[in-house]
Amino acid sequence: NIPAISWAEGDPSQGFTNGYSKYTAINSAGTILMARRPDGYVSFYNINSCNYLGTLPITTTNGVNVDISDPRWSRVSGEENIIIYHNGSKFYKQDVLLGINSKIEIGDVAPYTIPIKAGEEADWDDFGRYFGLKVQDSAGVIYLAVFDRQIGNLLPGVIQQNPNAVDVSPDGQWLAVLPHTSCSRSTDNRFYKISDLSNSITTNYVIVNSTLTSSIDCPGMGVVYRSIGHNGWA
Repeated sequence: NIPAISWAEGDPSQGFTNGYSKYTAINSAGTILMARRPDGYVSFYNINSCNYLGTLPITTTNGVNVDISDPRWSRVSGEENIIIYHNGSKFYKQDVLLGINSKIEIGDVAPYTIPIKAGEEADWDDFGRYFGLKVQDSAGVIYLAVFDRQIGNLLPGVIQQNPNAVDVSPDGQWLAVLPHTSCSRSTDNRFYKISDLSNSITTNYVIVNSTLTSSIDCPGMGVVYRSIGHNGWA
């Protein structure tokens, strides 16, 4: 029998809310669940006991907002309890069991800043090195980029484009651009090699069309590929 979740905080009548299923809610050890709350924050529960473990604070008074900070489980070996998120222009890692005192800066995307929902549907590659996101310059222009945890900054190849969302492939070899609502054949479904972006090459890409079920049906293109997140990679 699975025990009922014990609501230790907030208003139980609010329940949970749905989020994109393209990133995992369970840590790599299969022991902790990250649950999205209606107020935008996240809470953690022990999977075996369903006991409430607390929320994820950036400071002692507020938490990480899912719609702003893109909290994701670390995929690096030995970091099973680590959540990675961004705040301002910086990326941080934090142990969800140890709390705010374990917060460590792991990188900065300066001179760019990170807009709201920068990663949105994205997750880290299976080795925990790359994360696809959108960044903006001081004029508010949006670019696609890949954060490289190993160097603590963006790869030098950034692309001026503002799609619905981006993601990196689980093998860490591709940056995928999810469709625009404009249904532009010239910009939708682009796949960039991360090795090219590492060398400042942004002109090489492949375009992939698909007939998979999607909410965007583009005239002359068919139904464009939208199930491109980690749970949708083939």
